[in-house]
Amino acid sequence: MSTCSKASAKGDPGRHQRPGPGRPHRDTHHAAAARLLRETDDRFLVAPTVLAETCYLLHEFGSPAPEVAFLRSIAAGELELAVLTVADVMRMAELTERYADLSLGGTDASLVA
Repeated sequence: MSTCSKASAKGDPGRHQRPGPGRPHRDTHHAAAARLLRETDDRFLVAPTVLAETCYLLHEFGSPAPEVAFLRSIAAGELELAVLTVADVMRMAELTERYADLSLGGTDASLVA
């Protein structure tokens, strides 16, 4: 799973960008991601930072139904909520600082930490 922070969306046409004139809402990676979710038996961990950002994006660009479905998928154990430790948060800070020129945000850093 990936995250889409404002900073990381720059320059990547496959990332979500706010729809507007000349920018229809579409995700070029949706079909591949949906297929992966359907066909894999692997566990998917979701960092709390990703949970919050996903809810934000679903709320902003969707409707309540997909946001509720996402939250229920975690509650049902279909997706596993990961735990971030203080050490993870420190590593997130280090990564965000180190890769500031790449606009790495805290949510993206949480996936690496």
